[in-house]
Amino acid sequence: MLDWIATAGVQLAVLVLIVVAVGIGIAATVKREREAAALARAAAGAVPSAPQPIITKQAPPKVALAVLEFEDDPGVVAVDQPRVTIGRHSDDDIRVKDVTVSRHHAVLQMNAQGLFEIHNQTAGRSEPNPLLVNGVYREHAELADGDLVTIGGVTFRFRREGTRTAA
Repeated sequence: MLDWIATAGVQLAVLVLIVVAVGIGIAATVKREREAAALARAAAGAVPSAPQPIITKQAPPKVALAVLEFEDDPGVVAVDQPRVTIGRHSDDDIRVKDVTVSRHHAVLQMNAQGLFEIHNQTAGRSEPNPLLVNGVYREHAELADGDLVTIGGVTFRFRREGTRTAA
C-alpha cells in the first residue's frame, strides 16, 4: 500500500514539475516574441521620436497685419487680427507647445496708432515667466519691425507691414 502512495506522490511531483516547466517555457516564448516585435518596429523606423511641433495655427490668411518668424518650427505665423494671445493653452490664438511658456503668456495687440505692443501676462506673478524684447526683460513693449521677442524659451522675430502669405 505504501508503494502506491509513493508512486502516486512521485507521479504528482513529476506532473507539477512538467506544468511549471511548460509555464516557464511559454513565458519565455512570449517575452522573446515581444522583444522580436519591438526590434522589428525599430528596424522599420516606427519608434516614436520626441514631439517636435512647437506651435500650431489655423490656415494662414491672404494678407497679414504682422508676421512672427519663429527660429524653430513651424517657421512663419501670420497675425491676422489686431489682438492675439500667445501661450500653451488650447484657447490661445497662437499655441506654443513648449513647457517654458505659460498657458497664457503674452498678448500681442495693435494700439490706437496702429503699432503692435506685446504684454507679458505673467508679469504680476511672484515668479513671472520672462518676456524679452531684443534681449531686454520687459513687462510690455511697443514692437518695431525686426524686433526679436523671447517668451519662455521660444524666440520669434516680429515683422510689420501687410506681408503677403500663401493662400
